[in-house]
Parts: sequence; structure tokens; C-alpha cells
Amino acid sequence: MRNVIILLIFLLSYGLLAADQTEKDDWENGFNDQPVIPEIVYPDWFKKSFLELPEDIQEAVDDGKKGIIVYFGQKHCAYCQALIDKDFGQKDIEAYTRQNFDVIAINIWGSNEVTTPDGQVMTEREFALRENANFTPSLIFYDAQGKQTLMLRGFYPPYKFRAAMEYVERGYYKEESFRN
Repeated sequence: MRNVIILLIFLLSYGLLAADQTEKDDWENGFNDQPVIPEIVYPDWFKKSFLELPEDIQEAVDDGKKGIIVYFGQKHCAYCQALIDKDFGQKDIEAYTRQNFDVIAINIWGSNEVTTPDGQVMTEREFALRENANFTPSLIFYDAQGKQTLMLRGFYPPYKFRAAMEYVERGYYKEESFRN
């Protein structure tokens, strides 16, 4: 009788573990977070910048845009690739972004000099650390005055990403937090 009980417990436990794995697979929807090989390629519409962010902000405003988005990423980041493919890869998101913002890529490990919106000069790495953008991808939205209006850390699915862009573009950040 004891062996039968042990066998039933084992089979029941195995069934629960299998059900848990199925839920995990469904939640991840087949997402593979292994390093991306080869390196991530940014969309050709990302701004080619000399990393003089005050000038980039002024150019964006002169072009009728609300400001810039500074994208903090790294070469083989699976979540960065998801942002590029699943968010910026959506035609409506691409069009909305290009109409309202210039996107400037920063390598969180980079040694290129950046002039920050507040006029300080530092490396890409130092800028990422200062802004707590060392989790990739991270996006910082800056308005026409160079003020940070929103920071997103991590990958957001397209519906949340659209909401974030509208939150900044429509000026809701002046009245309430993004979370609200």
C-alpha cells in the first residue's frame, strides 16, 4: 500500500510540474533570451548622431518633433532585439516614432564621448550608469527643453510601448505618472 501511495504522489507531482512548464512556455510565448548572434542591427531611420544630445534635441524640435528618445542597448541583448523587432518593427509604431521623436542609440559599454542634455561630457558607459540605464533595453525620452519626461527599462509589448509614446507626445507626463 505504501508503494502505491508513493507512486501516486510521484505521478501527481510529475503532472503538476508538467502543467507548470506548459504555463511557463505559454507565458514566454517561445521567447528565447539567449544572446543574439550576430549583433543587433538598428533600423536605418535611427538618427546618425555625433552624440551631442543638446544639438540633437534642437534638430528634432526644428523638424517639428517633440524631442528625442535615447536608446540604451548592448550588442547581443535578446530583449533589445525584441524591442527592435516587436515594437519598432510595427509600421504604426515606426511611423509614430519617426513623426514625433528622433531615436539615438547609446551602447552601455561604449567609450564614445556624449554631451548629455544638461551639457556634461562623459562616455556612453558613464552616461548609462549616471542615468541608471544599465539594464537593457532602456529608453529615456527628452522633451524640447532637454528635460527627461519618461524612462522605460526593459522590453514593453507593443500596446504598452504605444501608450508610453503617447504619454510623452501628448504631454500627459506633466499631469500624472506613466503608471497612473
